[in-house]
Amino acid sequence: MEQKDICKLFSDTLWMCCIEDKLRDLYVKEFNVDPDDTGESKFTPEEQIERYAKNVAFWLNMLNQHITEVKTNSNYDEIDKLELFMIQHKLGCIKQRADSRLKCDKEVYNKYLMRLKELIL
Repeated sequence: MEQKDICKLFSDTLWMCCIEDKLRDLYVKEFNVDPDDTGESKFTPEEQIERYAKNVAFWLNMLNQHITEVKTNSNYDEIDKLELFMIQHKLGCIKQRADSRLKCDKEVYNKYLMRLKELIL
């Protein structure tokens, strides 16, 4: 690997950490919970529906805001692309987690989709 490639990789890694911190702060501000908390918690199906719907809606909103900013900003750069990628990744992860945990009960999953629709419209 050439030195310029190593420098770019290091720079991208630093930016990813900064963006991750920014997104974490926004998440904590919105939900008042630590996203890295691995403690066990029990939730009712209704609480799970609400938690997942709000979480997916949050990341969808972040993605839409970012896309709007990109469309109106002629100075869109590599850092913006990296942030967009990270938001899309977080959205994909939470959607996959919600699907895997809620789809086993069709009624619960349908309620989740309805609640998500309410939040994003």
